Amino acid sequence: MNKSKKLLPLFFLVIFLMVSLKIDYRFVEAIPCCQDDHDYYSHTETIAIDRDFNYDNQLKGYENKRFNNNGKIAPKGFVGTGILAAPFLFIGNLLDQFVERFNIFENNIYNFKILFYSFASIFYFFMSIYLIFQTINTYIYKIKIEEIILIFFGSGLSYFAFERYSMTHTFEAFTVSLIIFLSYKYYKEENNKTITGFLIPFAILLGLLVRWVNYYLF
Repeated sequence: MNKSKKLLPLFFLVIFLMVSLKIDYRFVEAIPCCQDDHDYYSHTETIAIDRDFNYDNQLKGYENKRFNNNGKIAPKGFVGTGILAAPFLFIGNLLDQFVERFNIFENNIYNFKILFYSFASIFYFFMSIYLIFQTINTYIYKIKIEEIILIFFGSGLSYFAFERYSMTHTFEAFTVSLIIFLSYKYYKEENNKTITGFLIPFAILLGLLVRWVNYYLF
């Protein structure tokens, strides 16, 4: 029994590597217009690379397919996913530039921008698991991390973390988990209430930026 418990973390590590390092991430050259996936990717790209919130590059040739108001074009999706995923795309873009500059691969089939962008949803998926586990285990009752993992993987959320990684679902789960964690921390602990109270409205704002119709966050 003890041996099985010791092997359990290794088992989850192997599963994590198998599902997160999927081969198809390396052969996708772009996320094409015009669907929700592309909307959120466009936000991420203009934040991480262009840094101008001008979507001419992202919607070139598709100016009338999404939002267009007197020539001002923009995706229809919400910007919060782009904000959360931007650091990952930024790192991927740096790697792409490094590989291109030094010609590391003779026939480069890697797209590090897409690869690292896809890692964003996986990161926030597991961060959600961690935050919910910490909330329940610290403030409600003792629970095993394996139980939380099974709940999350059984919810269908893993599909959007590993397959439809450009959608908002895992980012929504993260912001909601963050708000729950901070709220419990604020009401249950006496220390650092000022910092926690300061962070809660920012977490709610981030949640609304991911999807503004999530009014229940209040």
